[in-house]
Order: sequence, then structure tokens, then C-alpha cells
Amino acid sequence: MSNDFEKHLFELKQARVEEKHLLEHMCVNLELINTHNHLVDWAQEYILILTKLEDARKYLNNLELQKTVAERYLMSSFDVCEVENEEDKNQKDQ
Repeated sequence: MSNDFEKHLFELKQARVEEKHLLEHMCVNLELINTHNHLVDWAQEYILILTKLEDARKYLNNLELQKTVAERYLMSSFDVCEVENEEDKNQKDQ
């Protein structure tokens, strides 16, 4: 009878050791899952930042285009004013 009790006690101790190892593995897995979730969050924030940078780049390109159009308009207006001034000068000289 004592032998059965010792055998049962040994099996219980083995089960406790296995349970401890399983809990340790579960903790490691939970840490890995937590790390994975942080990486996913970081990646989503990174993508959001890249999207905002791309939007800002498009906005700056649009502003640059508007600036170029405005400069060309001003230059053509300036050229027209110069021609008109020369015509006025020529008419006064005549």
C-alpha cells in the first residue's frame, strides 16, 4: 500500500512539474503575443505617418504648381504691361 501511495505521490509531483513547464510556456507565448501586438500597433502608426507624409508631399507639389502658374501669369501680365507702356510712349513721341 505504501508503494502505491509513493507511486501516486511521484505522479502528482511529475504532474506539478509538467504543469509548471506549461505555465512557463504560456507566459512566454503571452509575452510574444504582447510583443506582436505592440509591433502591429507600431506598424499601423508608421503607415499612418507615411500616409500623412504622402498627403503633405502631394499638397506641397500642388502649391509648387500653383506658384509656377502664378509666376507665369505675373510674367505674362508684366510683358503685356511693358508692351502697353512702350505703345503709350511711342504714341506720345509721335
